[in-house]
Amino acid sequence: MRQSLKALRPAFLDEVRDAHTVILSSEGFQNVEHLDLLAEFLDGFEIETICYLREYLSYVASAYAHEVKGSGFVSDFVAFEERFYLDLPDFIARWRHVVRRCEWRLYDRARLVDGNVIADFVATAGLPLEPSRVVVDSNPSISGNLLGFKMLVNMLGLHRPELGPPMNDLALAHARFRGPIYVDLPTQKRMRDRNSCKRTLRNLFGDVQEFDFEAGNRVFDPFFLEQDMKTILQEFAQFEAVANHPLIAALERGQMVAGEMPR
Repeated sequence: MRQSLKALRPAFLDEVRDAHTVILSSEGFQNVEHLDLLAEFLDGFEIETICYLREYLSYVASAYAHEVKGSGFVSDFVAFEERFYLDLPDFIARWRHVVRRCEWRLYDRARLVDGNVIADFVATAGLPLEPSRVVVDSNPSISGNLLGFKMLVNMLGLHRPELGPPMNDLALAHARFRGPIYVDLPTQKRMRDRNSCKRTLRNLFGDVQEFDFEAGNRVFDPFFLEQDMKTILQEFAQFEAVANHPLIAALERGQMVAGEMPR
């Protein structure tokens, strides 16, 4: 790892040699284990970090939906959350150790500048820019029967990266296919109470609003299942391995009984 970063550094320095301020932005920074290597790579720069933190269950639910959407991952949400590891105090401490200044922001549209994370980032960083006020989510979280459909696709070993664009189109076009998933209140409470994230966020930001996931979209919702499968498969007709699989074809015809995915 150290040698790879060392080899990359000359090209990076050449790319930014005329810049006064360099912005590096990626969700991948949340998964960096060796921050000392990142500090070495950026040696000579005055590093300031702006990090957006989410309420615990909202974060886990988003991570789950994107994992199912973007890979061949198969699991129900309860099992995923049980294995999900988030030590927010440690995460904060490690970043504070390697950078000059950390600015922690709560990812809550009600608290963001103009309700827009880009505008909020520009204002927080003090950058002389005018960000677009048009918010376009190019990578929405999928939910409802679209999420259930992708879980089935993954179970059948049919995941392909090219399935992403039609899922995005469906999620943007239909409210039942995007946003939070359904989680009952007792399960929400159990998940939130056993993680220290809530206490850490309250210490940083005061009262933090918790979304009620009982208002979310049910996965394999039997009321809309047949209708939704027809809508979904219209977008996936070009992918013959998916559209022609007997189980998926049976779903479109409404011949399967909806149920929970196996854990």
